[in-house]
Amino acid sequence: MKLDLHKDFYFFEWSRKDQLTNNAGLPIAILTVLIGGVFFLCSNFPYRQDWLTYCFIVLAAVVSVAIATSIVFRNRALQGKWYEQIPSPKDLNQYYAELTTYFKRTGRPVEDVEQEFQQFLRERMAEATTRNRENYAATATSLYHAMTAIIAATVFAGLTATLYIVGKRIDLQNVECQTKSNLSRRNRISLSSNSRNKNRLPNRLSSRRMN
Repeated sequence: MKLDLHKDFYFFEWSRKDQLTNNAGLPIAILTVLIGGVFFLCSNFPYRQDWLTYCFIVLAAVVSVAIATSIVFRNRALQGKWYEQIPSPKDLNQYYAELTTYFKRTGRPVEDVEQEFQQFLRERMAEATTRNRENYAATATSLYHAMTAIIAATVFAGLTATLYIVGKRIDLQNVECQTKSNLSRRNRISLSSNSRNKNRLPNRLSSRRMN
């Protein structure tokens, strides 16, 4: 196989690595929003001993597990095996010089050094390309699982937010009912007090006349 074809395969795998690195930043932004949202919902939900609260706690727990799962897979993708590189230009130059010296010492034609060096470079590129393709597959799989967990967390976070809204409305209705009940009680007390005052007034007038 020609060296140029090996180069194309090698740099293609490195370009796919850059794409994965860029895609790995997306889960962080989504996870930040989800974590903040779940924290807000759990901190402000009107907890009561009823079925709505129990359902809310279960859904919030599911969202938390999905978020944790996504974080684990994302970290696994970023902390996976490093991509393999071919030797550095300095190492290649050193190998080429050593190869030339070896050919001269053994009496082999110096013209064959370039062919031997090209063969060495092809083998290194083939090994690195194969290894990098395996790393790409493993990293892509981890990111796929991370995004799947994020989608699940988003869906359950939406359900959790729905229960939060329902709970807040019920709490608001209870407050309104309690306020109306307190106002009604105050009005009844006020009317009762006024009625007693009216009943006492004639007695006072009567006693004054007798004096």
